[in-house]
Amino acid sequence: MKLREHPLMICGGIRNWPPLWVWVGGEKNGRPRGEVGVLIRVEPSVVEFKRLFLTIEYNDSEYMGWLSFDDAEFCGQIYDLLKRLYRHSILEIGELDISKQYARIEKTVFFIGGRLAVNKILHFTNRNAGR
Repeated sequence: MKLREHPLMICGGIRNWPPLWVWVGGEKNGRPRGEVGVLIRVEPSVVEFKRLFLTIEYNDSEYMGWLSFDDAEFCGQIYDLLKRLYRHSILEIGELDISKQYARIEKTVFFIGGRLAVNKILHFTNRNAGR
């Protein structure tokens, strides 16, 4: 499963990938949208433990975006992954197949009275399971 399509890439029922990008400096604000640029930094929030801040370089400028998650454990796994992917394109990161690298999680998503309800079952969390 591609990172961008993973069922835990969500916060409050809203998909979190790709982030919205905000200009933080450089030549000019190109107002990029979508899976653009190259990842140059990822940092966990010091206030919200289920949020990551990503910085990209795009057309000689830097932009920051954030990913918020419902699942703190999965947020930590994505942080560990992104730390190893500096200088990779955001498009390439979105394309990554993460189904075999991280916790295998089944989710049943259903709507009850217009409210999103999520039931997840963790089968295992050890990335090295099966070795």
